[in-house]
Amino acid sequence: MKISASVFSNPDRPLEGLVQELEACGVDYIHIDCNDDPAVGEAIGRIRQVSPLPIDLHIIAAEPEKYYAMIAAHRVDMVTLQYEDLRGRVPEMPDLGCSWGLSLVTTTEAACFDDFAERCDFVLFMTTTPGQSGGKFAPANFRRIRQFRYAHPDKRIHVDGGVNAEISFVLRNLGVFCAVSGSFLVKANSIDRAFLNLLVQKGTNHLRVRDFMAERNELPVLPQDGLELGPLLRTIEQYKTGYCLLVDDTGRLAGLSSNADIRRGLIRHVGNLDQVDVQAMVNRQPKHIHPEATVTEMLRFIKSFPFLVLYLPVVDGDGTLVGAVNFNNLILGEL
Repeated sequence: MKISASVFSNPDRPLEGLVQELEACGVDYIHIDCNDDPAVGEAIGRIRQVSPLPIDLHIIAAEPEKYYAMIAAHRVDMVTLQYEDLRGRVPEMPDLGCSWGLSLVTTTEAACFDDFAERCDFVLFMTTTPGQSGGKFAPANFRRIRQFRYAHPDKRIHVDGGVNAEISFVLRNLGVFCAVSGSFLVKANSIDRAFLNLLVQKGTNHLRVRDFMAERNELPVLPQDGLELGPLLRTIEQYKTGYCLLVDDTGRLAGLSSNADIRRGLIRHVGNLDQVDVQAMVNRQPKHIHPEATVTEMLRFIKSFPFLVLYLPVVDGDGTLVGAVNFNNLILGEL
């Protein structure tokens, strides 16, 4: 996952020195919030004089067009427009040498992106007040990220607001492309240590699995009774998760069938596929975890396995399937 450092979150540090320290740490982008302030061009010019880092500009204004000449002149790399400030208008987004994105606050439906999808390369989910530093990440945004990825698999997802080491781990797991970090990074006593914590899971994580798991209605689930190969294959293909979860008539987890389970079953009957037993392609005792487990407990659990874990069903105390954690997006988050 890329890290974009919000340099205006620490007005007490000289801009040039802060940018150079962030560059030395390995930060990917410099994030600039423009609250309809033309003076932002001067700040970008100062940054350009001391660092080649790409500029990530977030324009919070009703008429972003007045900044287009500055964007072209300073070769800004990414430009995000704030949807709510546009008041229903879809402005022209010409070729200025930048990639375009649309920013949405937590209370705005992500479907609003549809009108901008043809021109925008990414969405920026704001999890605190746009343009203001600090604030706590709202876990409801985890669901928004999952739903947006399903609706727009070809678009990048950026997140801004309340991103600390704990939240960063989950964002990486959800395949987020870029996280904007403000106070946690640029106000840290040790910027290089804070940057490392955004990239690597360290220490104790108190987030619960229920806070970020994919919920049951988002998952490939079939009843175990009457299971047939055709519906099983179609369900796995539709959800593109590489597996399907099976439940009994009370909703309890009854098994899991993965691509590997199906492949092994077909190999056993490669010369007589009409004798394939779909029930033999089901793992009846899949590993699972409780929704109240912390991230730290979950990581300790999966590290105890002698094999790679790509997905983990989430089951409550009476065995009812309530969700799953998918780890394959960790790879997407690093691309």
